[in-house]
Amino acid sequence: MQNIRIGIAQIENLLNDEAALNLHRQMVYGAQAAGVEILCFPELSLHGYSLNPVTIRPCGPNSPLLQSVQKLSRETRITVLAGFIEQDKSGNLFIAHGIFFPWGERKVYRKTHLSAKEKRLFHPGNELPVFEHPEVCFGIALCVEWHLPEVIATLKSKGAEIIFGPHATPFPRNNLWNKYLPARAYDYRVFIACCNLWFPKKEKSGGGLIVINPRGDVLRELYLPGNQLAVFEFSKAEIKRYHHPKAENSMQHILFQDLRRPELYRT
Repeated sequence: MQNIRIGIAQIENLLNDEAALNLHRQMVYGAQAAGVEILCFPELSLHGYSLNPVTIRPCGPNSPLLQSVQKLSRETRITVLAGFIEQDKSGNLFIAHGIFFPWGERKVYRKTHLSAKEKRLFHPGNELPVFEHPEVCFGIALCVEWHLPEVIATLKSKGAEIIFGPHATPFPRNNLWNKYLPARAYDYRVFIACCNLWFPKKEKSGGGLIVINPRGDVLRELYLPGNQLAVFEFSKAEIKRYHHPKAENSMQHILFQDLRRPELYRT
């Protein structure tokens, strides 16, 4: 049973679509050289994260920007996960993360839980979907959503074997991520891969990359300035072990969610 090679990217928060697209190209080509099959970029990576209405440049379904990312995915045979501002037919804006498959299919996740400031500009999504790749089933939770265990529990219950966590915050991630992300991975028996935008003009800059296995062990973490790419491999056998734990006799692989008694948790 082969491994699957996955990449997560830390890139500069650029409020210029062309510059951001060029940076995505550089990172995707670098990931291709490293044999990556799925590459995840931070939240709003294609537009840059800003809550200033003047900077909002939303994308419709036929946006040239999104078409360029789709072409990049097709050329490199990499499934690319990239963030953008989506506008629907009614003019509503969403913080979205696109899933661009090499065979030309595109899926979109709309952030379901917004901060107070984000609510002034954006509408929340109303679904927590999982996405099927030929090698793995994955989900996406954006930034603040990682503070809501129900989000991770739902994605896991729908079959997610790895959950990507694109972030966009100028604050340091290392101490904070290590407080709660290992618990999310351990309790829900899922691989986690999180990445954050880099804000070079901010005092604390942000950034950060981290990968955690279903035992809560940190497999890789990187907290360096600038544009960074972290590449790692998941064993398909290890994924199956935690996704189908009944084949295991060890308590090390138990799915804690199987022990739940929802009738006791009503308030």
